[in-house]
Amino acid sequence: MITQLLYVHGLWLNGWESAFLRGRLARELQCETASFSYPSVSAGVAANARALAECLERMSADTLHLVGHSLGGLVLLELFENVLSADGRLPAESSCPPAESYSWGRRSRAAALRSISRGCHSADPSWA
Repeated sequence: MITQLLYVHGLWLNGWESAFLRGRLARELQCETASFSYPSVSAGVAANARALAECLERMSADTLHLVGHSLGGLVLLELFENVLSADGRLPAESSCPPAESYSWGRRSRAAALRSISRGCHSADPSWA
């Protein structure tokens, strides 16, 4: 059985900063680790989530752990919410940040506001 962990870095980084963390997790989880590097400044979250989905397609693991730091967490969220769900390829099991997390709460509120905004500016709002 192959277990892998893929680390998704944050803004302005490239994954090298996770070397010690990935090493520790590799020992504790007895897994292979890798870092997904993406253009955090020159490409948007949606484009990076699509690139991550393509990267995941090339991986062959029985169990795959995805770890996102900062912007990497938002790329993972976009991956689950809009890329994999659109294709019907959601993971069997996933863990999200706790609801009381400050950054998670801000992201959730922002998503709700964007959703409301899209509906308000839509030519054919669903509630009309």
